[in-house]
Amino acid sequence: MIPYWALLTLASALFFALRDVYRKKVLFKASELEFFVAAGLLELFFVPLFLPKLELGGLAAPETLLLLVARSAIATASAFFIVQAYKNLDASKVAPMQPLSPLLLLFLAIIFLGEQPQAKHVLGICLVIAGAYLLEYRERRWKSRLDPLKEVWRNPWSRKVLYSLVLWSFLAIIDKTLLKQINSETFYVLTTAINVSVFVGYWLARGKDPLKTAKDVAAAAGAPLFLAVFFNAAQNLAVFAALALPETMVSVLIPLRRLSAVFTVLLSGKILKEENIASRAAAAVVMVIGSYFLVF
Repeated sequence: MIPYWALLTLASALFFALRDVYRKKVLFKASELEFFVAAGLLELFFVPLFLPKLELGGLAAPETLLLLVARSAIATASAFFIVQAYKNLDASKVAPMQPLSPLLLLFLAIIFLGEQPQAKHVLGICLVIAGAYLLEYRERRWKSRLDPLKEVWRNPWSRKVLYSLVLWSFLAIIDKTLLKQINSETFYVLTTAINVSVFVGYWLARGKDPLKTAKDVAAAAGAPLFLAVFFNAAQNLAVFAALALPETMVSVLIPLRRLSAVFTVLLSGKILKEENIASRAAAAVVMVIGSYFLVF
């Protein structure tokens, strides 16, 4: 029987993929910052649903507040990098790069959370790397087998994905630590409110009206904006609930959540009409097999 934490993680993976696909559609009509402002304000409508479950006692410790502030800053930077990448690369091309995050996260989990890798984890890491390589090498038919690795650094949009993954790995460690102090509903409300405050504050500092921006983006993008917001809330709530469970290990949960790569490449072909989905899906499947060895 599949454990409850795994069911929550799989649900989060599907919602994560749907969020990214619909976000890509919105970014055809709006800039990255306009999307953040509009989506953030809309997501505030979900916050009142969880107010009855707020537990603020865990915030009494100063270190918890500092971690929450650091978490918000890292999340903001990571999200900005990844949205820029989605704006300039195919969604199904960005998604299979994201499973690279367990490579760094595995070591961070050992150092900060005391988790212990096994031989099967090493095998899983190798398969994840192979899948990422397969994605670039097969699709572009490079002359040299080293060219994909060089391109990742030369391409500024690919580099932004890597920057986001590094930040996101640290973010996962912080999230697990904070969720030992506060419940998942409180964590969702606080992180949503802080993230929205950051982008709205920045928008106001630039002399722009966030409410007008949200209205304009909603009018231009239509349903995809509301769907992106809904699935973003759903994927966050699901993964926070999974991380809050005592038996959940970050180094196990995150690779399983990367099944979103397969969902994204498949949904991109259906919803965004992107091309070469079959070859990208094959690379994503190799990464998922690697994730399987990291998890089971």
